[in-house]
Amino acid sequence: MKKTHITLAAVAALATAVVVAPTAQADVQAKLDNIKGVVKISVEAQLNKNLADASAQSATAKANLTKAEATVKTEKEALNKAQKAEQEGVKQIDEATATALKVEEKKVADAKEAVTATEKLIATEKEKIVAAQAKIKELNLVGGLTGKAAEIATEEATIAAAEAQIVTLNTQLEADTQAVTDAEDALVTWKEERAKSDAAAKKVFTDATAKAQKALTAAETEVSEWKVVVETLNKEVEAAKLELIKNGLTDSQIAQIIADAQAQVKVDTVATSVYRLYNSGLKVHLYTTDANEYAVLAERGWSQEGVAFKSAKEGTPVYRLYNAGLKVHLYTTDANEYAVLAGRGWTQEGVAFNSVKDGVPVYRLYNAGLKKHLYTTDANEYKVLATRGWTQEGVAFYSAK
Repeated sequence: MKKTHITLAAVAALATAVVVAPTAQADVQAKLDNIKGVVKISVEAQLNKNLADASAQSATAKANLTKAEATVKTEKEALNKAQKAEQEGVKQIDEATATALKVEEKKVADAKEAVTATEKLIATEKEKIVAAQAKIKELNLVGGLTGKAAEIATEEATIAAAEAQIVTLNTQLEADTQAVTDAEDALVTWKEERAKSDAAAKKVFTDATAKAQKALTAAETEVSEWKVVVETLNKEVEAAKLELIKNGLTDSQIAQIIADAQAQVKVDTVATSVYRLYNSGLKVHLYTTDANEYAVLAERGWSQEGVAFKSAKEGTPVYRLYNAGLKVHLYTTDANEYAVLAGRGWTQEGVAFNSVKDGVPVYRLYNAGLKKHLYTTDANEYKVLATRGWTQEGVAFYSAK
């Protein structure tokens, strides 16, 4: 007898199938159907229709998934464009403000220089008075009371003129000093107003980036949802195929199908190893399910540290991001964190592995000095590293058992 193979989905459909015994009152049912106008079709025709419908729905869902994936690509490009525009826009705003600030600060500096200039003029006039007074004293000693009267009068006139000029200059000094105060107040006001206008201008760019990020997140959610739809419809297709198989197979053949599929279940649910590597130069760890990547990196200066934990075939996605500036990877199950960090210089690298509920805890630690994270299922390592400069950040996700 030829062995027939089906998928896990088909087994699930078979396992949940409910067998209903045909009615003993077939003639009565036939009469009821006739009165009600019920159209009877053959079991085989109905099963064929079910398979055709499921296949068509599956194809439609796959087309929608393809479209959604294309949208993700478009939204990623839009986000990159928005991020670059934000960086350039903010840079231009800051440069323009720096240039304008120099102009405003020069106004204060000019006002202060005017005060200094006036003070120098006052000092000059005071020197004239001192010099004239000394001259008068000298003339009095040399010429008596009347011998140098004309020259003394000249010096006295100099003193009077200087004193009058000082009065004028003091008035000017008060005005100059007030101008400095006004200029400094104006600078403070200018800075406040400029900060507001700059913030508003930058917000245009940050809002555009946030909008692009939101659109990308929505597109990625669409992809995730369509994947679930495709998977669900694929199971329905397999279930329809199974019903066709059941319609023409013996009990022993069906039993064999179940046995084969159950054996396949064990293979499909085996957890995948997540390997850990360490680069002593970068002082950074890397985690991967790719055995080839694990081997290749070992030839490029990375130390293999064996299996760190296990990734389930299905579960909560653990996303991987990379920061080229810090030269580090970050792993998170938080889709929002994954999206936000992408807008802050991190590169999204997709789903690295899957976290499972009721699995083995994978702890996360952070070293502020190294600016690096470490992930471990070893509770003792988690405890010891906390005494060596690492900060415990709790359970990051769960490893398959």
